[in-house]
Order: sequence, then C-alpha cells, then structure tokens
Amino acid sequence: REYGLEKWAPPAEGGGWGGHYICLDDGARLKFDPGHNRCPQCAKDYHGWPYDYVIYTVRHGANALAVRDLGIAYRLTGNAAYAVKARAILAAYAAIYPAMPIRSHKGWPEVGSRSGGRVTSQTLNESDWVARLAFGSALIRETMSADERAVVERDVLRSASDVVARRE
Repeated sequence: REYGLEKWAPPAEGGGWGGHYICLDDGARLKFDPGHNRCPQCAKDYHGWPYDYVIYTVRHGANALAVRDLGIAYRLTGNAAYAVKARAILAAYAAIYPAMPIRSHKGWPEVGSRSGGRVTSQTLNESDWVARLAFGSALIRETMSADERAVVERDVLRSASDVVARRE
C-alpha cells in the first residue's frame, strides 16, 4: 500500500540511480507520493525515466529486506507464515529476474552495461540486493521444496551473482 499498489508485486522493471531523484529546476530531492515524484520546493511532478525508476529501486530493495526480515522472524518464532511470505517474494523474483535487461545508471536505455544490474542500476546495489535475498532464503530453506530451492538458486541467486560478477 505504501507504493499505491492494490496488491503486492515486484516492479516489472529494474530500477534507477537515486542520484537522479532531484528537481531539475532547483536541485531539491523529490518526494514520493503514489503516482507522483514531486519537488517539495516548486511542486513540479516528474514521471518516467529516471524518476519512476528510482522508486523501482526502492521497492526492489524493500522486497529484499522483507525476505531477510521474514527469514529472521521465521527462525526466531517458528511461525511458518513468515516463511510462506518470504517464499512468495522469492518465487516472484524467480519468475522475472532472468529476463530483466541489465541496465546502467548512466543513461536510458543503456542495456548490457558491465556495471549495470537487473533490479538496480549498478552492481554495487545489485550485490546488496541479492545478499539480502540469499540470507533470507537460507533462513527458510527447510520450508522450501527441492524444486522451489532449485528455481530460486538458479533464477535469482546464481543469476544475480553472474550479473555482479560481470563488473570489472
């Protein structure tokens, strides 16, 4: 609900670089309100690349933190509902991550950049994202079927590791 969504889903596209989230007229950091990226000084509302894509990065990051936190909650409480939610997030990324183009923060669309990521605009952020998913996944591993584990490991964890490893 925080992002104005009726139902949770990961962004269908990768994110942009946070440094782009400024007003071109006065340099103020934009403020997000669902459907809007507004300047707090002049009230100009920005849309499209790169503004909406910065919010995609924020959402992807929040989803990775959720997997980590749900994994921790599952381990501390034994409540399987936490693992179920973490598995749903991991499954959603397994379904989209391998097909997402690798893009950079340097421009749009700069597809295939060695420093770019699939869910973020650079490998530094992509590595943080996948580390959180890997940690959370490890904490709920025993609740996953062998097939679920294989898909998450192949389509998210290893795929993201390959993206990060492209960086020279």
